[in-house]
Amino acid sequence: MNKYKVKIRKPAAKYYQKLSPKLKEKVKEVINQLSVNPYSIPNVKPLEGSSHDDYRIRLGSLRILYRVHNDQLLIIIIDIGPRGDIYK
Repeated sequence: MNKYKVKIRKPAAKYYQKLSPKLKEKVKEVINQLSVNPYSIPNVKPLEGSSHDDYRIRLGSLRILYRVHNDQLLIIIIDIGPRGDIYK
């Protein structure tokens, strides 16, 4: 089975750097699971109102927004952040 390549956009990478080591580890685990199968992770939901193949993962109070490009086997992490701010 082919693995997806994961790219992280700047806003997501910046937020990731500020996380505690414990949270960083959890986010890293989720991203590794994404590269295997972006649809089979618990707490994944398609983003409503998006014209792309966009999803979000709930990780406690954090949200990870990502877009899947199946034709290129590519996942782009759009943003990472707290629930209240992420959808703005």
